[in-house]
Amino acid sequence: MTVQHRGKRASERQESQLPLTAAGENSGPIQPIARIALVSHDYTQECRSGLYDYSEDFAAINAACDAAGCDSILYALWTWDNTSPVQRNHQTIFQGLRQVERVILEAFDGEAYGPAEVWFRRHPSPMIAVQQFAASGESDRVKRQFMSDLPRRCFDRSLLMLCGESNIASTMRGTDEFYDPFYFNDWLDEKKVDVIWNPIHDYMRRYEMRRKRAYYSRNGRWVVSVWNQGTPGESHLPWTVYFDGEELTSHVDELPSPVASRPDIRIGIVDVPPAVR
Repeated sequence: MTVQHRGKRASERQESQLPLTAAGENSGPIQPIARIALVSHDYTQECRSGLYDYSEDFAAINAACDAAGCDSILYALWTWDNTSPVQRNHQTIFQGLRQVERVILEAFDGEAYGPAEVWFRRHPSPMIAVQQFAASGESDRVKRQFMSDLPRRCFDRSLLMLCGESNIASTMRGTDEFYDPFYFNDWLDEKKVDVIWNPIHDYMRRYEMRRKRAYYSRNGRWVVSVWNQGTPGESHLPWTVYFDGEELTSHVDELPSPVASRPDIRIGIVDVPPAVR
């Protein structure tokens, strides 16, 4: 299979959809985020059903994460092909789980980007978010749209930032400074965001990406990223973790053979104690 996923044009993207409270967070009491599972697979490997997504092994993956004591599961994007015969609903996602409180995934059609879904144990329907842009060179209009969308992406003192939306700030050549014209990091500080979820479609090879993740993690934040394997020249690990400006990817513990029938499925576990604010 040749994977040539393409996202929708910016003009086709929409606002995220989820209930808002006065604090701009998903409705319901705040549930602490303490242990996160990062899930990746080789997206060139065909499933038994003929698809290239996670749906066929979703229950087994979630069970492994739950057994490891995780309260959160972050899947790489292109998670669930909408043509899958496996039902995707609250019952099938949380059935048999005791520890997991939230599951983050992307539902997609064919080769297009789809909406990301955040499923909560405490809520019957998911929060839905749509990627607004992918590259730093895209227009200010779509970046402003991303910024206006941020309150709808907040839950449990965390924020969902999809794939290339991490290009909202730029590095400055020859310096360690950042160009942040939309004051994204200031917004994160103001809202006291503890965790940034950054699921990715596939490996982003530009060296600036690691610097940007470190930048967003300043002032006591966690930035957790995970992507699908299968891109030539990709890194050995399909995830990164940053906290307070430093890379802590080495702190991720990988589960050995979490799904015996799919050796390409990898699950990393990271503990994220909250910062004192």
